[in-house]
Amino acid sequence: MRATPEPYDEMGHLRRRGVTQYSIVHQRMYTGPAELLADGRSEILEVGFGIGFGLEVLTRKNCFRRYVGVEIDGACYDYVRSLPVGQRPDVTLLCGDFRELALDDQFDYAFCIEVIEHIEPADCCAVLRKIRSLIRKTLFLSTPDINRAEHGLFTADEITGFLYDAGFSHVVALRDQWTDLYIAAR
Repeated sequence: MRATPEPYDEMGHLRRRGVTQYSIVHQRMYTGPAELLADGRSEILEVGFGIGFGLEVLTRKNCFRRYVGVEIDGACYDYVRSLPVGQRPDVTLLCGDFRELALDDQFDYAFCIEVIEHIEPADCCAVLRKIRSLIRKTLFLSTPDINRAEHGLFTADEITGFLYDAGFSHVVALRDQWTDLYIAAR
């Protein structure tokens, strides 16, 4: 049995690095999909928006007509809300546990970047099912490869299995760095 890691303090970690730095690996999780979505017509849900790097990339690439971000960390929420990109009329930021929020909107795409490994294994499928129920097209999910990262909870096979169990019909895993990107289509 694997031990659950200590809670990760993303905002504290990023403050120590001057907030402006976001790892190249994390950047890759947004920049690739953003190239595909650069038509300005998509409705996007982001589960765990952190310090808003994804929102900034998606805004810069003109990827959405509507963005809803959910963050459980109040410090990250306050930080992103204070940024110009967090104050746009086409951006809605919510703070709270994604599992408890009454979201019934439909989105074209969802991003869940470096979040799922912080969810208890017993809750993982329920979270992915809820995401699937809210999107019409594709989920972009990333998580550290357990064999190479210190805080990953799941193997690639487990994540792929969770995605199929949640009802995604096609799953592709890009596993070329220490964190894996999963593209899961309805």
